[in-house]
Amino acid sequence: MGKYAFVILSNPEDLSEAIRAAHALHYAVQLKRAGYDVVVYFDGLGSRVPIADSPYKGLRPAYEVAQREGVIYGVCGYCASPPHLNI
Repeated sequence: MGKYAFVILSNPEDLSEAIRAAHALHYAVQLKRAGYDVVVYFDGLGSRVPIADSPYKGLRPAYEVAQREGVIYGVCGYCASPPHLNI
């Protein structure tokens, strides 16, 4: 089986980018369930996905399923630091 890595850079506060991130998460879960090795890594503005109040309401459920399936590998520590997340 193949190995896949998804790097999510999408801004979850922008509708079209949030949908793009959700699609990546859905596809990663589908591949994992089919037996492939899959990881998802968040970088840049994508590091806000786990905490964002996104205009696309399907993003949070997609993230939660990906987390339950064990495909979330990590997030850039620099990008996820409080000054960069504006929290």
